[in-house]
Amino acid sequence: MKHGKYGAERPHEVKVRMSEDEFGKLSRDTAMSGYSREEYLRRVISGARVVQAHPENLTAAIVRLRETEGFLRERCTKDGIVLSPDEAEQLLMRLYSAEKSVSESCS
Repeated sequence: MKHGKYGAERPHEVKVRMSEDEFGKLSRDTAMSGYSREEYLRRVISGARVVQAHPENLTAAIVRLRETEGFLRERCTKDGIVLSPDEAEQLLMRLYSAEKSVSESCS
């Protein structure tokens, strides 16, 4: 058994076999968190909320989505483009869905 930096308080080592998909998800989630793989797993196991390391990029994406929605509304009005109610609803639902996905990624 290794006794490194945390040897006395963390004497147990766990090795886990994972599929490519599982390892890929763990690697992506770990990279997005900004933590080491070990620290990321400790936080997940303890039930701590793990957020993305750089939410400002996602916040900027939300702002761009909202600006896009405003631009599309303005452009349709200015150019006399008339969308059917179904087309307008589909477009707005796509924008809201994208915004929700980005918002959830920030939290």
